[in-house]
Amino acid sequence: MSIGLRARPQVRTAAAMTAMLVCLSGCGGSTGSTDAALRPSEVPKATTTLPAATWIVEAEPSTLDPIFDFGYYDNTIIANMCEPLVRLNGDLSTSDWLAKSTMVNPTTWTYDLKPGITFWDGSPLTPEDVVYSLGRNLDEGVGSYFSSYYGRVKDVKQTGPSQVTVILKEPDALWNTSTILTSGSYIVSKKFAEAAGKNFGAPGTGVMCTGPYKFGRWTSGDSITMEKNSNYWNHEVDVKTDKFKFVFLTDSAAQANALATGQAQGMYVRDQTIIPRLQNTGGKLYYGPGLTYYFIAPTLKKGPMSNVKIRQALSKVVDRAGIVKSIFSSAGTPLRTLVGEDAWGPNEDVRKVFQTAYDSYPDETVDVEGAKQLVKEAGSPTEKVVVAYPTEGGAYQLKLASVIQDAARSIGLNVELKPLSPAVAAQLYQDPDAMAAADIDMISLSFNVNNADPFGMYQLFDPAAKGVDNYSRWEDPDATRYLAEAAGTYDPVERAKLTVAAEKIIMNALPFIPVMSVNAVLYMGPGVTGAPASFSQIWSAWAADVGGSK
Repeated sequence: MSIGLRARPQVRTAAAMTAMLVCLSGCGGSTGSTDAALRPSEVPKATTTLPAATWIVEAEPSTLDPIFDFGYYDNTIIANMCEPLVRLNGDLSTSDWLAKSTMVNPTTWTYDLKPGITFWDGSPLTPEDVVYSLGRNLDEGVGSYFSSYYGRVKDVKQTGPSQVTVILKEPDALWNTSTILTSGSYIVSKKFAEAAGKNFGAPGTGVMCTGPYKFGRWTSGDSITMEKNSNYWNHEVDVKTDKFKFVFLTDSAAQANALATGQAQGMYVRDQTIIPRLQNTGGKLYYGPGLTYYFIAPTLKKGPMSNVKIRQALSKVVDRAGIVKSIFSSAGTPLRTLVGEDAWGPNEDVRKVFQTAYDSYPDETVDVEGAKQLVKEAGSPTEKVVVAYPTEGGAYQLKLASVIQDAARSIGLNVELKPLSPAVAAQLYQDPDAMAAADIDMISLSFNVNNADPFGMYQLFDPAAKGVDNYSRWEDPDATRYLAEAAGTYDPVERAKLTVAAEKIIMNALPFIPVMSVNAVLYMGPGVTGAPASFSQIWSAWAADVGGSK
């Protein structure tokens, strides 16, 4: 999670979903064209090597310790160095990676490590490293940001010379398709991490992992450099760039300038306001499938937003289509529910369940009069409503918050904005009590679904999940019942039916007010190609595919 859109979605087949990648500029000699559609696998592969590449991220990580990497920018970096047992692919499917996974029964998973895998220092990957890495999420003293993901995990233990077994307290349908592929489940060297202690992941220490790139240097306030792992265990991966440098640029204008002038060769663009600037640079922009969603969420603070009618009123006046067009350069879709169609997955029967439910909700038409009536019924509150937004990511965060403020004011709500620095946001977004204590009524945020399954989003509102992201700690007994049953349902169609039953209750209460889904937007400069244009860059070693083009 980190701290956020097009006309009404069209029904897509599974094949069309994976083919949604669109080259926006530089394709076939055209500029700014959206006519040429490419499948993610058809993004031109790198054909030549590069001695070095510079890539922009929008903020500096606080650490490279994977269990504390919880944002876009830090995960975009660490995913190239540390690896999971199961990984997310470019088409948003999943596959075994460091190990072969097997479901022995609904509460038992085994992981048999592939032979010959070594850390950068040449030491072999062992079950002990895996038990240590996963087990850190179960240790309350460690404070992993992914501890809530492990709420259904009972034990992690070695059960063979190269085998680790995970025992669940109860069935967890998302364990092997979501939790296990996140950075919280990346495998690190136990020996190195224990020796580093509190300095593990820090600028002067780095990490020790198995990925195609190894930690090189971290210059605080400026950049992180990775170096090619010449002894990478997976010989099918042909790493074509020797050094990969991530520069920290928070200012959107500076990002656009660095890309346009060739100072940087690429970026996963989060501030879509810079897209017009990049369309005539000789480089290429791609839209791809994304699993990122923007919301407005009330907090625990008692005030106008505690009233469901005020939440419903605000939802009626958010100009979702306008936000998509004016702030995000049409790189997204207005949302009626908390999850968009890219997260419905490839199963056609599952997609039909979610499509039918989605079509039952009101479209994105703004309804000021209906909203004013709800405010009146709620007593026309005059108390100040503080909306916090993160400054990390670019100018679009302020623009988005300002649109929300104007919408709220149009129906008589007294809204003020409160900017949050990346460091403050990272702390508050992990602590609902601290957020309420900071006099915040609502937050503007974006959220990632880890894989193509909407249940991953709605599970936030299951008290059993013990997630910190349910900022108002909203719950409903019927929704809880549906979500609990869905959590243990491995059949995808049945899980979808249970999810939409819970969705109906959640969308009436609006503990999150949906705004939009956003595409993965990738820019690569002239002579550079290969990166996947999809959300997979968050959880997989995408930089290994980057290289030169003839």
